[in-house]
Amino acid sequence: MTAYLREASAADIAPVAMLDRRLSPVFSDELAYRRLLGSKGLLVIAEDGGDLLGFAALSLVLDEASLLNLVVAEAARRRGCATKLLSYAATRLAARNVRRVLLEVRESNSAALALYKGCGFNEDGRRLAYYSGAGGGGREAAILMSQSLSALQEAPARPVG
Repeated sequence: MTAYLREASAADIAPVAMLDRRLSPVFSDELAYRRLLGSKGLLVIAEDGGDLLGFAALSLVLDEASLLNLVVAEAARRRGCATKLLSYAATRLAARNVRRVLLEVRESNSAALALYKGCGFNEDGRRLAYYSGAGGGGREAAILMSQSLSALQEAPARPVG
């Protein structure tokens, strides 16, 4: 598997929303993704032979970007696709004079936490009882993290494939 990374176009919105709905129904509204194609956002995708492997969706405010969603198809997981998407997004954000990337992640999402820590994100705080618990029981915290863009661009990247 060889990933090709690029900024998304309007033609990518439906497949992005479909992958999101299938794997991570967090932000699957096509209109919301479409809004990221302009100056207020960034949507980058990884594909192989026209097949969508994953995407990173970010909103932009002044010199900061917020990672809204990072989704990788099952077949592309544990192959460096998410790291490559973050690194590519950092390159594109640098061209827009972004200095810092912010995110929040569910405290039980150990795979995402490991990814973000491995890319040098630091924990800035927690929002207690922010997310509904799995199966509707209890609540769990959101871990707030950030990373300077220069450090994110230097994060070690594993090859995809």
